Amino acid sequence: MRTKKPINPFYVLLVIVGTAFVITACAYGVTAMRALRPVRAVAAAQEKPNSLIDFMSKHGEMLLVGELLVLAIATVGAISTDGYWARKANEPKTPDETDRP
Repeated sequence: MRTKKPINPFYVLLVIVGTAFVITACAYGVTAMRALRPVRAVAAAQEKPNSLIDFMSKHGEMLLVGELLVLAIATVGAISTDGYWARKANEPKTPDETDRP
């Protein structure tokens, strides 16, 4: 009989925050590349303001640093609780928890 292995919640957090970090880093990279591109007066006057570019220009660095801190904390949490989740997976089930046919 196979038992379902418990999921370490820190791994779930790592996947979610890691995905958010990748998206934020890409958006920040686009913002940096757009800042390096020479702007012509006519093209700049015709462009509509981009709220994502403005947000990343103002808050991108702090958002990336915050996400890195959460990633670091979640990594330490995942590593330090891994033994607990492995022991929990190997514990024998009580008769109430067994699957009945």
